[in-house]
Amino acid sequence: MCGWTAKGNRPTFDVVTGISTGSLVAPFGFLGPAYDEQMKTFYTTLEKKDPYKPRYVKGLLGLEESLMDNTPLANKVEEVLTHRRS
Repeated sequence: MCGWTAKGNRPTFDVVTGISTGSLVAPFGFLGPAYDEQMKTFYTTLEKKDPYKPRYVKGLLGLEESLMDNTPLANKVEEVLTHRRS
């Protein structure tokens, strides 16, 4: 996205979709170049602990729904989301 912006040929998107990390970058792509810095900050400040937290024992014992807890990632996304509507 930032490369397109720097080159001056970034398209305007009417619809965006994504899987995995693409689903995280897609909203920034949709919002346009004004959000490039926010996107760069989001991606360059993620640490190993940010996407998920292991819960192997509880997961293996069936006490949790999965082996990983994605609450840390949800919290990171919440930091950059706003609830404004136009």
